[in-house]
Amino acid sequence: MLELVRLISGEVGYHGKWPVAAGVNRFRGRRRWSSASVFTGNHWCSDGTYEESTGTTLGELNAAQGAVTCRLLGPLLRSLDSEEVFEQALNGD
Repeated sequence: MLELVRLISGEVGYHGKWPVAAGVNRFRGRRRWSSASVFTGNHWCSDGTYEESTGTTLGELNAAQGAVTCRLLGPLLRSLDSEEVFEQALNGD
């Protein structure tokens, strides 16, 4: 999604702020995903939903998409103790 926003922003020459958001619903009872593709651990989502929003610009999307991803999904991944699994994406590498 962020790459699409970056491409559109670049194509139309828009350098202002874009509002972006991410959400998960019906998450109640789910647990951490492991690299072995099974659910493990005791990290449960308490209310069944996750919503986060932030703003970003073309400059940030060009230089640091991982930072935007971290703002959107970092709290969810930390709550599931899964941040390290996605460290490369969150750092933009």
